[in-house]
Amino acid sequence: MRYFWFYIESYVFLSKKKDNILLFNTLDGKIIESSDPLIINMATKLKKVKNHQVIRLSNEEMSHPVIRKFVTFVRNNFMGDFFDTTLANKKPVQLLPYMKIHNDFNFLMKNESDWIGDHIIGNLYDITIYFSNNCTLDCNICYTGYKQFSCCSKLFKDSNLKPIDFNNLFQILKHQPINVNLIGNFELVSEMQNTFDSKNYPTFNFIWLTHILNIPGQISLLKKFSNLSLATIITDPEDQRSINMLNLLHNNSFSLKPIFIIQNSKTYVAAEKIIQTLNVEGFQFQPYFNENNHDFFKSHVFIDKKDFKNSPIPFKDILKNGKVNLNYFGRLIVSNKGDIFTSFHCRKIGNIKDDLKNTILNEFKKNTSWRILRKNYLPCKSCTYELLCPPISDLERSLGKNNLCFIKD
Repeated sequence: MRYFWFYIESYVFLSKKKDNILLFNTLDGKIIESSDPLIINMATKLKKVKNHQVIRLSNEEMSHPVIRKFVTFVRNNFMGDFFDTTLANKKPVQLLPYMKIHNDFNFLMKNESDWIGDHIIGNLYDITIYFSNNCTLDCNICYTGYKQFSCCSKLFKDSNLKPIDFNNLFQILKHQPINVNLIGNFELVSEMQNTFDSKNYPTFNFIWLTHILNIPGQISLLKKFSNLSLATIITDPEDQRSINMLNLLHNNSFSLKPIFIIQNSKTYVAAEKIIQTLNVEGFQFQPYFNENNHDFFKSHVFIDKKDFKNSPIPFKDILKNGKVNLNYFGRLIVSNKGDIFTSFHCRKIGNIKDDLKNTILNEFKKNTSWRILRKNYLPCKSCTYELLCPPISDLERSLGKNNLCFIKD
């Protein structure tokens, strides 16, 4: 009997579920799928840890039309190959990518006293602070937008938060690279001018997020903040006032990230026109669900299989999606009352007056967001695309639907 070694390349991600298998080439985005029982059986063997995606096939197996077609297709797409065992009697060694976690979550939970040291703070890289926001605008996203993405809201007003309230927090994070997102009135942000001094916190990246129409007319005031960049929300890209302010900021060379809120095709086209006319860079399109734009979301936001084809995804990102939620991990939100959240869809995990180490530890224990993974939720956990899809986000939580896609019903 003649035998062959058949292997899947180490840069190919192999996903297997009960009734389907998927091969994803992380170098070029090519995809191979099959629901044939023979191929699923092969994938089961390939997935075994001891096999390292290398199995032995007999000449009889290789001659079967289904297996021959699959093996040939894999070979022609540079996702694997086969060769006669006479060239290598022992199974070839193949090293597969894996994620090494120096401090596994389960281990840390059992050894809490050893983990509560300063290095737990190293998990934090993004913090959002809501100040007072006594806004006079009347945006339709005001009372729900903040639950879908980072956004200003009139709900966060009459705040008691002052620089002194979080000086201690900043001192703890002083030597750590971190984004500090400030959401609220310019008057309160301006009180922190000394805090923003790059000499005090050289590793901080301060970002003031506000509606573009709430930016003061005196651009000279903003120029005083050398260590502050702007993230401007634009809810109506057809509003000439928004266009004028964006143009003014653009011409003054501010560190600027325009965030266009997209609710329908009309606002998307208008935003595209502004971007081309003003030659805007570093912009972001942010979909907003208003409960009346289901069709728009299905057409422009929901993911389809074709979105993955020929779109490479780094293997390390696929592995990360099986361990942490990259939309949430390392992120904390401080409300205007001083309460700390990982998402406004969850209960608070602490307060700004609490020990920050214990607050982060609470998140690891309660897992409100940082490790909310698709592999633990239906229908995603039964789908071969679970680790290829972007992690669950606030947008999905707002819609009450884990899978904004047409891949799995």
